[in-house]
Formats: sequence, structure tokens, C-alpha cells
Amino acid sequence: MTAFAMILGMLPMSLGLGEGGEQNAPIGRTVIGGLLFATFATLVIVPMLFAIMNKNKKYSEEYGL
Repeated sequence: MTAFAMILGMLPMSLGLGEGGEQNAPIGRTVIGGLLFATFATLVIVPMLFAIMNKNKKYSEEYGL
């Protein structure tokens, strides 16, 4: 929810509206992209890695490796 609120807050900046907005638009887009990637990584990639590592741990404990 925090990332979603931050993304919504950065939308006006990333659209480059208003005077001088074209200078701030790239940093707004970068922040939004970073938040989207970090959220995806936290919710999908990290749990998958833990599941893979846990599966290997059980195998090595079972066979004494």
C-alpha cells in the first residue's frame, strides 16, 4: 500500500505538467519504475528464492550432504 501511494504521488511529477515539469519528469519515471520493480521483487522473486533454497536444504539434510 505504501508503494502504491508513492506511485500515485509521483504521477504528476512523471507527467511533466506545469512550468519546468519536463526537467522533473525523468526522475519521477525512474522512481516509479524502481518502486514497481522493488515491489515485484519483494512479493514474487524473494519468496521463490527462499522456496528453492529451502527445497535444497531439505534434500541435503536427508542425504547427509
